[in-house]
Amino acid sequence: DAFTQRVLATRAVAHEAVVAAWRVEQSERREAARMERERVAAEEREREAAIEQARREAEEEEARRIQEAQEAARKKQEAEEERKRVLERQKAREKELEEKEALARLAAREQVGKSWAADDDDEELPDLQMAKALGGDKFEAKPKPEERAPPGGDARPRPFERRDRPPNPDGEGWERHPLG
Repeated sequence: DAFTQRVLATRAVAHEAVVAAWRVEQSERREAARMERERVAAEEREREAAIEQARREAEEEEARRIQEAQEAARKKQEAEEERKRVLERQKAREKELEEKEALARLAAREQVGKSWAADDDDEELPDLQMAKALGGDKFEAKPKPEERAPPGGDARPRPFERRDRPPNPDGEGWERHPLG
């Protein structure tokens, strides 16, 4: 029995050494697993942070693009409004000029002694009266073609003749002049 006791005591010491080694190994494995979990969690946090950063940058880029588009639309609208304002001012100026011209014509007609109401049957005042009313004596009266007497004292009415030709009462030399 003493031998068995010694063998059992040796085995118990060996068993305690194996158990102690196993415990050390288990604690090392737990530590390695914890380290691995922390590493994976850190990688996951980094990946999520990178995804969040990319999302934020994309949102900022989209917001910037939207803002630029709104700014461009606003500038386009302002340009269109400015173009409309310029067009309206131009139309107002044209209308004002037309009104001034109409008032000048009315004043000229009143100076001549005619009114708008008496103007129903004829189109315009004779040129001489209008010229005198507008500017004085520097204008000459131009008779209408049917009122003009032909050169040479002929009493029959003639159509308007070209002024770049010399007057030829005899009708001679007509072949020397360009046709018109």
